Amino acid sequence: MEGKGKVKMRSVLIYGAISLALVIAASLYSFSYFNEHGGDGHSHDHGTPQAQVVAPSMKEVRIEVDDGMRFSPATWEAQVGEPIRIILVNKGKVDHELVIGTEKEIIAHAKDMANPNSKGHHHTNEISAKPGQQAELVWTFKKPGQYAMACFEPGHYEAGMKGVINVETKTH
Repeated sequence: MEGKGKVKMRSVLIYGAISLALVIAASLYSFSYFNEHGGDGHSHDHGTPQAQVVAPSMKEVRIEVDDGMRFSPATWEAQVGEPIRIILVNKGKVDHELVIGTEKEIIAHAKDMANPNSKGHHHTNEISAKPGQQAELVWTFKKPGQYAMACFEPGHYEAGMKGVINVETKTH
């Protein structure tokens, strides 16, 4: 009887260790996958963030925000395949952000952010700036078309904090 108890305990410990290792491996894989692909069910395949390496000849778009709940400029242009240094300058007294997306994505995001159970967002297509600070994002649009920008700090989008980015095919 004593021998059987030891065998059972050893089996339980082995199976427990294997199960724990599998759970940890699956969790790490899931975390990695959702961190790379976003866990909110929508894709941001319209452009790509670039490493924060800024070339002297890179196009720069400086967007100022303040407590008037507007982007300045609210409309700007870009070309497909052209890296753009976007600088968000917060001259207000509250936090602001700039999220880039298609109109459909921005509307879906606005609905999601209005949900009281929303956990916020941290995507590669957004930057945030505290009062008196600035934030930068280097972005390259993949496809031509009209894109939107918005601020989803509570009440800002509803107050009209949105804008338009017109992306054209690169001309040579």
